[in-house]
Amino acid sequence: MSLRLPGSPMEGLGIDVKKFASDASTLFSRAKQYTEEQLQLGQVEKTPA
Repeated sequence: MSLRLPGSPMEGLGIDVKKFASDASTLFSRAKQYTEEQLQLGQVEKTPA
């Protein structure tokens, strides 16, 4: 599905909505995973030196 905005400055540019949504979903998932990993690392017991 493409979204075309008539009369816009980028009228010839078609935006692929499915690809945009997929890319946004991937970015959100990776950001969430990174945040969860950082939280887990903060809770790990450190070995005595």
